[in-house]
Amino acid sequence: DNLEYGTSAGQPVKFNSGNPAGTIFVDASRNIIKGIDVGTKEFGVSDGTTPQIINCVGGDYSFGGVPFGSTALSIAGTYINCQGGDFSFAGNGEANGVFINCQGGQESFGYDFASGYFENCVGGDYSFAFAGILDGVFRNCLGGEGSFGTLGLIGGVELYGCRGGDLSFGNSAIILTPSLF
Repeated sequence: DNLEYGTSAGQPVKFNSGNPAGTIFVDASRNIIKGIDVGTKEFGVSDGTTPQIINCVGGDYSFGGVPFGSTALSIAGTYINCQGGDFSFAGNGEANGVFINCQGGQESFGYDFASGYFENCVGGDYSFAFAGILDGVFRNCLGGEGSFGTLGLIGGVELYGCRGGDLSFGNSAIILTPSLF
């Protein structure tokens, strides 16, 4: 069954509750999607799209996360007050957008690459470009163990009031030109 759930650009957002996933998948840019909660199911976002997603909730792999061994996604757009589970917000991929007041589980916010603008975001262990490139602006973000460019490359990044667990902030990374505030 196709169900209307929330709105996008003034039009109803539909998803098929009869399919095994029973969730939503955003595959177009210039959408504004507000207030959709798919519980523990994946809130899907297509590679390279630039939606505005506000006050939405999904489970593991939401908002562009993919399992290891899958093709990594590049997630842009704007995400405000969203919550995802493990590997969310381009987990195992590239987080390149604007993320404000968002929360993800372990390995969230661009495991391979985190660029763009992040404010008041919370990620679990190995979040915020754990094994990749950390670049962009981060304000008051919190990561678990091994977060913020631990094994990758840190360049051109601005960190303001961010906190991370053990082995965070370039513990084993190549550090180019960070600005720590």
